[in-house]
Amino acid sequence: MNILLVDDDIPTMDLILSSIDWPAIGIEKVHTAYSISPAKQILLNNSIDLVISDIEMPKGSGLELLQWIREQGIPTEFVLLTCHEKFEYAATAIKMEVMEYILKPFDPEIMKLTIRRCAQKIARKKEEQSRLEIGDWHLRNLARDENAFWLSLLNTPSGDLQTLRAEIAARGLLISADEAYCLIVTRITDYETKMQEMGNKLFVYFLKSLYAEKLFRRDESPRTVIRLEETDAWIIAAAESSPELERSCVSILSQCEQTLHLQGTCCIGQLRPLTELASGFLQIQKIMVSSVAHFGGCFWEEQAQAESGEQQILNLQEMENLLLRKDKRAILKEIKREMDIRSSMRRLNEHTLHTLRKEVTQAVYAHMLREGMQVTRAVGDEAFDRLADNACRSPMDLIRWANYLLERTFQSLEELSRTDTLVERINAYISHHYAEPLSRDGIAAAFHLTPQYLAKLYSKKTGKFLMDFLREYRLEQAKKLLISSDMPVSEVAMNTGFDNFSYFSTLFKKETGMSPQQYRTGNRQR
Repeated sequence: MNILLVDDDIPTMDLILSSIDWPAIGIEKVHTAYSISPAKQILLNNSIDLVISDIEMPKGSGLELLQWIREQGIPTEFVLLTCHEKFEYAATAIKMEVMEYILKPFDPEIMKLTIRRCAQKIARKKEEQSRLEIGDWHLRNLARDENAFWLSLLNTPSGDLQTLRAEIAARGLLISADEAYCLIVTRITDYETKMQEMGNKLFVYFLKSLYAEKLFRRDESPRTVIRLEETDAWIIAAAESSPELERSCVSILSQCEQTLHLQGTCCIGQLRPLTELASGFLQIQKIMVSSVAHFGGCFWEEQAQAESGEQQILNLQEMENLLLRKDKRAILKEIKREMDIRSSMRRLNEHTLHTLRKEVTQAVYAHMLREGMQVTRAVGDEAFDRLADNACRSPMDLIRWANYLLERTFQSLEELSRTDTLVERINAYISHHYAEPLSRDGIAAAFHLTPQYLAKLYSKKTGKFLMDFLREYRLEQAKKLLISSDMPVSEVAMNTGFDNFSYFSTLFKKETGMSPQQYRTGNRQR
């Protein structure tokens, strides 16, 4: 597959060319042009499958190039690059069947995903055209039919086995109704901001491709179903049992963290027949929502069930209600009541104290996570560790530990509620550390917050995204250095936190309308 890049901005072109492993995503040759005139010659003399073009160029716009392509009847797909989030050319672009558009400056990972998605769509179009020519309608729709089958199976209570067999046969699917399957369920919390940044289609495409690659060793898999709920994204697939499942799931979580900068939790379900997969998903979902012990990791369903056992002592829902009311006295009273009951029955022992400590810890930690606070904010000190170590020695030790835990938790939550002061402290932190490699996770860790909560709080209070403020602050410092010093532009970029000079130049030009050197010269003349 061949593509053509068209952009008059040399740093942007260099960044696109250097940041993507083209053969890895199926691209054989990359042609380049810095205006639409040479681009037309390349299109006339070569077979180009995909054109990626900037809209605004001095010697003809990207839309003019697109219109010429459509008039010539050249069979190529088109992706537009634009600096405008809601660009005024959208209606024209849609009318002329633009496949995607990407915002500048772009994230190399998102650019790579977009090109890979376009490449797969082009490959599917070619494949479908070939299948149409030989009249193979069934093969063309097989993956779609299978995905619809799994979607229906997981969304509704399953019928009897005979009905499922009939449906599989009617659809012509290569699925064994008699096999048992493991449900692989991944939960990603607070995904909305990233999905808005990438777009719904690209976000879902990434998750489905990730499951297909890691679980099924394929580019696409019809067995993957995505559910986007208010705060959680759920990715579900039915897989055959394999010793490699856990390694694959760990790899899925790692890729989500690296590419999306989102934390996921993965559960490998026990083997179930087709008729029990829908109820099995609800059971796994309940386990993942109610337990924080495996948050951010990968675990087996049987492992979670064994840990929970049949010996729950406290009513965790009632505990959450009391935590919301910050009623420390009532919580301690409830713990004492359960110990007194077991003491009167001569059943109070070290195992009971261990279970109570575990349940109190689970309830408090889950509450802290829901409130957006990292656990270490409240309990990361030696006094707590000492009390925790001794908590299971006696009922009084357990009460002392629980009292300290609750006291620290409520104090920390009270501090967290003072958002004005917190936002000021975050801004001050950025002003002192902007030249360092900062990330949302790093800033969140400095304030003992979860990254998702920090992002939501900052956006709600200030009306802008945290990383946008960091980028704007760095650019302002860069402007000052350009005017007040003779430091080379590349060092200005490094000293203001930009480790990629091409990205810095592109971003600076988008912000000011001129290159860093032009900005320095113009302001010094004034």
